[in-house]
Amino acid sequence: MRPDLLRRSKALSPYAQALKHVALRGALGLGPGAKAAEWTMARRGVLPADYRPPAQGKWDDTIERWAYAWQYPAEEVFEDPLGALQANSEGMRRLVSFAERLLASPPSALPGSGRSSAIYRIPSGIDTIPHLTLPETSYNYAMLEASVEAAADTDSNAKAMISSEEFSRETNIPIAYLDDQSEKSNAGKELLLLLEDCGLEYTEDGLITVISALACQHYYDAALAMFNFASQVGLGPSAEHYKALMKYPAAHGDVNQSMALIEEMKKSGITPRIGNWHELIRSFHNAKDYPAVSQIVDNMKMYANIEPNEVTFLLQLRAFSKDASQSNSLAESIQLFDQMENVYGYIASRPHYDALMFSLSQSPIPEMRLRCEELAKKMDLMGISWNAMTYLNLIRSSQVVGDVDAVEKYLGKMREDCIPLSILHLSWSIQAHVQYIIRLDYETLKEKKTDIRSIWLERMSTCFGIYEIVVERGWGMQLPFLNAMLRLCCQTTILCMEHFSSDTLHIGKFEDQANKIWNNTFDEWGLKKDVYSYECYIALLTHQQRIDEAEKLFQQMVLQEDLTPSRRTYECLIFMHLSSGEEGGAARALHYLEALERSKIRIRPSLLRKIVQVNNAAGYKRDMKRRARRIIQAREEYFAKKKKASRTNPISRWGRKRSRRRRRLIKMEIQLYAHYPSRRTPPWRGGKNGNAKPSASTSSLRMKIPMGPRKGSPSRRRTRRWPSWAFIPRLKRSRRFPPCGGTVCFRKFANKKVR
Repeated sequence: MRPDLLRRSKALSPYAQALKHVALRGALGLGPGAKAAEWTMARRGVLPADYRPPAQGKWDDTIERWAYAWQYPAEEVFEDPLGALQANSEGMRRLVSFAERLLASPPSALPGSGRSSAIYRIPSGIDTIPHLTLPETSYNYAMLEASVEAAADTDSNAKAMISSEEFSRETNIPIAYLDDQSEKSNAGKELLLLLEDCGLEYTEDGLITVISALACQHYYDAALAMFNFASQVGLGPSAEHYKALMKYPAAHGDVNQSMALIEEMKKSGITPRIGNWHELIRSFHNAKDYPAVSQIVDNMKMYANIEPNEVTFLLQLRAFSKDASQSNSLAESIQLFDQMENVYGYIASRPHYDALMFSLSQSPIPEMRLRCEELAKKMDLMGISWNAMTYLNLIRSSQVVGDVDAVEKYLGKMREDCIPLSILHLSWSIQAHVQYIIRLDYETLKEKKTDIRSIWLERMSTCFGIYEIVVERGWGMQLPFLNAMLRLCCQTTILCMEHFSSDTLHIGKFEDQANKIWNNTFDEWGLKKDVYSYECYIALLTHQQRIDEAEKLFQQMVLQEDLTPSRRTYECLIFMHLSSGEEGGAARALHYLEALERSKIRIRPSLLRKIVQVNNAAGYKRDMKRRARRIIQAREEYFAKKKKASRTNPISRWGRKRSRRRRRLIKMEIQLYAHYPSRRTPPWRGGKNGNAKPSASTSSLRMKIPMGPRKGSPSRRRTRRWPSWAFIPRLKRSRRFPPCGGTVCFRKFANKKVR
């Protein structure tokens, strides 16, 4: 028969359930019943002198007894064989060694095979265990008479020993309690001694405890070997055995293996119980598939016809507190908590309060913070004293809005109540200082001409003082504390860049401190960076527009460290590319937005509005950068073509001088044409107006240009006077100039000077 530790009481009134839960102070319904707990407390002298023992039939509906349970709560100490076995390192080592032998060489079931076995020998201490006799039933008595008659027959030959399997089928006695001198019997005897040393019995419950301990300690092969051995010796399998075996995949988030064990149970004809459903829910919870938790609970109620209990509600509350894919997770948590108390009649215990307070502490809404404080007061009213987790939830709820005074108040109350302080409380205290500097009204401070830098330095000095206290006391450093310090330095650097972009001195100091923590401090303490660490440092890189470094760090986090980026990491990368003004920045931002959606992180409408706002604000910057890039690109293309042309057409030894002379002549020709804008044919072309006098606009030129032969009269040549400043360099051949349209012959007049 199972002990009262694992027994669920269903037929209790709400008052009885309240008495039970308050007396156990958050034991999740596990442990002795309310009446047994009261009798135990009375025997120990815990209850007052005027305590009356519970009257039969009236104890569960008496409000007075409920008030007694509030006034004198019991201690949260009850028998935990699983925890005791896990704490017994020597016993666990021997059990693992025994399970490895079961895997390496399975014991033989042949009768008499254990007499000369070298692996499964008869234990030395087995003689001290008293042998059990069979109950004297009519069936066993008939068998005894038959055996006596067979023994009296002296002529018959000696018969072979019957196997334990056959005898178990005939007598309905488990093989584990039969001895046919086989290796399996010797293995059972050895396991019996091991369980006796660990304080367990060689029963189904004892083997279930062993399988659970091995599975929780990540010895799955050993747990499976024990499971198979229990099935072979007739002490299993049952739903509880499968539940113990499912603890390993549940702890590792292996959903497929948990589902396979459920299907194996169904094929074996075993109906999954609520404990098996709970292990399946834990598998999805540890696999971070939080929306699937509610679906499994709905399927459990719909198809298996199993109503949820306190553990089911606790698992759902924890899943809702970590579900970031839905916008109404907090509202559903509150609704589920009320449904548990008002509809199902369960009294919330400490884990339920902790799970709901954890959800409420993540919201910056004042109503949620007020409700979190009300839950803490309700715990105190119900007789559940505040512990370190309660104070941690209250500190976390205060730090969301940067209420440093409330955090210090709770820390002082912890000291007054003699609650031990942990490094997690200090981590969230530093986060409170971070939120304080984020939520400051900087415009008002600038109008009042307040020294903002001194505020930042004061907060950093306080937080680094906490760090020095932790180091001096020799506390083990934890990752959340270093993450809080990194967030403080990175956020201070970002704020200094936003409000004092020209103050490079303070920006450099804050950035150096952040780089020192990122590059050195984590390695000094031997801690591995997590998602939040990368989130803080990537936020700093994206704010500084260090695109290549941020991209490289993101790839390192995803590919090398195998971490899932958070919402803030995706948002920082999206806004970095949108505000960069680089070509293709919007496309890369869209790529990260799609990755955010594939990560099952809900895209808020506020994020889309901010994306549009940042994209519009970065339009001018993007256009200016695009124009500058086009100018640089055109310049580079021009010089590249020019260099290519110079390579394909090499200049001769006289080419440089000729090119300079040609440029001068072309320039002179263009300047001369510029003074005759209204005439189709200049006067030196020899047209109808060739002999006409120059107009008023060209009277200042006073020059005559020698022209070559015209078309149709090759022998006709004319002489024009050149101005005194003109000099025609020597050319060896005629040249056609594009602006002229005609041929100018300089060969005849090349050596003549102007008179």
